[in-house]
Order: sequence, then C-alpha cells, then structure tokens
Amino acid sequence: MSKNCMIWGAVALIASSGAYLALKSTGPSSSRHEASKASFEKSARRPPKPDATTADLLAGLRSLTEREGSKDLEKLEKELNLLARKDPQALAGFADSLPGDSSRQIILHRIARAWTNVDPKAAAEWATGLRNPAERDEMVACVCYALSQSDPLAALQLAENCHPPVQAPALFSTLVQQVAERDYPTALEWVERQPAGERRDELYHGLVQVLSERDSVAAAHLVAERIPAGPIQDESALVVVSRWAKTDPDAAREWAEIFEDDELRERSLREISLMAMPENPDR
Repeated sequence: MSKNCMIWGAVALIASSGAYLALKSTGPSSSRHEASKASFEKSARRPPKPDATTADLLAGLRSLTEREGSKDLEKLEKELNLLARKDPQALAGFADSLPGDSSRQIILHRIARAWTNVDPKAAAEWATGLRNPAERDEMVACVCYALSQSDPLAALQLAENCHPPVQAPALFSTLVQQVAERDYPTALEWVERQPAGERRDELYHGLVQVLSERDSVAAAHLVAERIPAGPIQDESALVVVSRWAKTDPDAAREWAEIFEDDELRERSLREISLMAMPENPDR
C-alpha cells in the first residue's frame, strides 16, 4: 500500500470516529431538549392564573393586619397596591375597619401611598374625609408627600385646596422648597400670594434655603426685602452667610458687617471665620 493511501485511510478513520463520537454525544442532549420542549408545551397549555378578586385581597389584608407580632409590610404594601388598582372603594372600606391600635397609622400611611400612585385626587378625597382631625391632616400630608415625588406643584395645589384647610405648616414649607428646586419663580409667586404673617415668613425661609445654593446675592435680597425683622429673618440671614462664605467669603463678610443687630452680626462674622478655617489643619 502506498504512503498516500495509508494517510487518507487514517483521515477517513478519524473522520468516521469523530462522526460516531459526535453522534453519541448528541444523544442525551437531544433527549433533554425534547423533554424541555414537552414541558414548555405543557405549561403553555395550562390556563393562566386568574386575578385575585376583591374578596380574596380583602381576606389577605385582614389576615396580614390581624396577625400577632410584626407585620409583613412588604407583602402588605403589595396587596394594598393591588386593591387600590382593582377596587378603591373597597380599600376605603378596609381603612375604615382598621382598629385604633398602634399599627393603624402604619397601615393608613401605606394605604395613602398606594392610592396616590393610582388616583391622587381620589386619595385626597378619602384622606380629607377621615373623621379624626389629626389623622385627617396626617393622611392628607402623606398623600401630598407621595404625589410630590412626581409632581410637587400638583401636591402643593392639592394641599392648598383642601377644605377645611390642612393644619400642617411643615407640609407647605417642604412642598414649596420642592417646587422651588424645579421652578423657583412659580414657588416665589405662590408664596407671595399667601397672607402676611409668620407662616409666610417660614415659607420665604424655605425659598432662601433653595436660592442661596444657586445665587447668594439674590438670596440676600430676598432676606432683606421680603422677610420682616425677627428670628426668622435672622435664621435666613445665617443660611445665606454660611453658604455665601463657601464661594465668596469677602462678599459674605461685607454683607454681614452692615447688619444692625449686634448679636446677628457677631454670629455671622464668626460663621464666616469658621468657614474660612481649613477642615484638617496641620498640628
């Protein structure tokens, strides 16, 4: 036999062996593929799981809230979100049925958030209809805080239009600042429409906190021109001084030196000096 015939014979033998091995190795894999395909076809023929009914959701919520010890808050919030989307009136009825124990407030807060995510107006109507005045104000605030995450101006308008008025000064101050972060002129215009007094001065203070991060000169004008002399003006001036000193300590010092109140002037100058000190001085 020639050398070439021997080489081609070896190649043919290797090729045939490889084909045999390949065929052998595909056997189990092919079986697994067929089994997987059959399992998928079986699951595809299975009817979809029906949506939970209102009764099912209410039963689940009662089970979660009546359970002794700590609550599964994650599961509770999930069930509340489902019921808020499916049947808001049933959710309101469930809220009314809650006992006046320590967990009631926790659950009401979650109801307010879940409902606001679906229908802020309906959630606000539910909250304003609560019979306990303190609970009513707290839930209206909760609805507004939840809404402010996506639309702070709508939240501010919702709080403003509640009747009777919401007794939650901190709510309005927070919402005004959130609006100012996005649209300062609109926030300023809203504050200017409020009746003169301490409440409006507090709202101006909130605007100062936002504006002083962007424009210290404008913030200084706001303090001097819109807030009357007194504790709120003093605190607002200190906010501006401390933030102005970070970018232009000389200008901040020049402004502080014209303060008429001796104590405020000394506090401001001391604040500027502290801001000028290095954070980690060498010893």
